[in-house]
Amino acid sequence: MGKIFTTDDVPPRERVGRWQEIISELFVRLDCWSSDADVFDGNVEASMLGDIGCNRVATKPVNVCRTRRHIARAHGDFLHVAFVTEGSDGIAQDGRETLLESGDFAFYDTTRPFEVRSNTVAMTIFQVPRDLVRARVGAVEMFTATKFTSRRPLDQLAFQFWNGVSHAFDHATEPVRVRLHDQALDLLAMAIAERQEDLPVSSSTHRSVMLYRLKAHIQSRLRDSRLSLSQVAAEFGISARYINDLLADEQLSFTRYVLSQRLERCQQDLSNRALTQRQIGEIAFSWGFNDLSHFTRRFKERYGLSPREYRQESRPSESSPRRPGS
Repeated sequence: MGKIFTTDDVPPRERVGRWQEIISELFVRLDCWSSDADVFDGNVEASMLGDIGCNRVATKPVNVCRTRRHIARAHGDFLHVAFVTEGSDGIAQDGRETLLESGDFAFYDTTRPFEVRSNTVAMTIFQVPRDLVRARVGAVEMFTATKFTSRRPLDQLAFQFWNGVSHAFDHATEPVRVRLHDQALDLLAMAIAERQEDLPVSSSTHRSVMLYRLKAHIQSRLRDSRLSLSQVAAEFGISARYINDLLADEQLSFTRYVLSQRLERCQQDLSNRALTQRQIGEIAFSWGFNDLSHFTRRFKERYGLSPREYRQESRPSESSPRRPGS
């Protein structure tokens, strides 16, 4: 359970001011006002999903606004993704405005001005480092204040998964948390990529969509030790040079990307207590490595420990606390 913030502990006439303090502390600096200030109240249950802030909000009608004055003093670069479960919520940014109702979600960028006008509403707002989304789907600026609705199956799946994760995360083991975190971001990225397909295709949009699809395809094939650049190029109907050109946008190559993704999957399995009976070689081979010494050398280069040492460090004894940063 997260920490509870509420306006109930102050007199009614002070609650809007108290609400501004709460949300400015939890999110980013904002101005706040309400046309029904005499009857206003609000509360937030705040927790963290790894590096993503999770805030379950319930509020009476209230408006919040982030201005250039707030932004000029700010640090941090976040997307706020708002999932409405009751009532309605209006979001305006970048010349677009949308009204969210139960089952809808949208996001807005904290580095640019925005306004949110909430009626009596219950929603979950996730504060997501923007780089986590851009790494998956590229530029997202054209979709701020855009409604993602339950009438679209992929949007509905993302809505259900994100809200489910917000309740299940605290009860999961650390390896499961890592996977839930990544899968939630992947679903959000897929919903955004689907919207990109609806737009007139510019060269930059085409590259962003192609890069996302390429990375998703590679990730789905990591267990195949025969995965190769020429094979993927043939499957996509593009040249091997173009694949490396796309990945170069993120200072990667096909070989480096495949290696890094396989190492991450092995690292997650080695720290998963449910997999302690699996041999290290079995884990490495299950993620596409076919040379154990090569895997061991690459793993140590990346994580500073051999796979065996890493597994031991990931299973601290009850009598000795885990070393900071391990």
